[in-house]
Amino acid sequence: EKTQLGKIFAQMAPTLRIYKEYSNHYDTSMNTLDLLIEKSTDFQKFLADCLVKPASRGLNISSYLIMPVQRIPRYSLLLKELLSKTPSYHMDFNDLKIALNAIQTVANEINTKMKEFSNRQKTF
Repeated sequence: EKTQLGKIFAQMAPTLRIYKEYSNHYDTSMNTLDLLIEKSTDFQKFLADCLVKPASRGLNISSYLIMPVQRIPRYSLLLKELLSKTPSYHMDFNDLKIALNAIQTVANEINTKMKEFSNRQKTF
């Protein structure tokens, strides 16, 4: 078979570092969202209106805001699963190993940056 997802993920991994910025500001965004919900009945109504629309798929704004934070760990789990099901002689096996390592490196960088950001926030 000619499917080579490992190569695609390996090439894509460096661009996923952008999630560090998003993840660093996730807590602040959620706090701001909570404050807006608490203070603004117009905003509450807007969110309620959005929730009943089919495009929301029944998910609230918090559910959508967490998705980018969860994406990298999902990629890592997917690649682990693919690697465990891929025979070592498959043409994509080595690329899957490389991709998994690259995604895990990005995930570790994100976790480190999130911890650093959280620690900086605590000192202020």
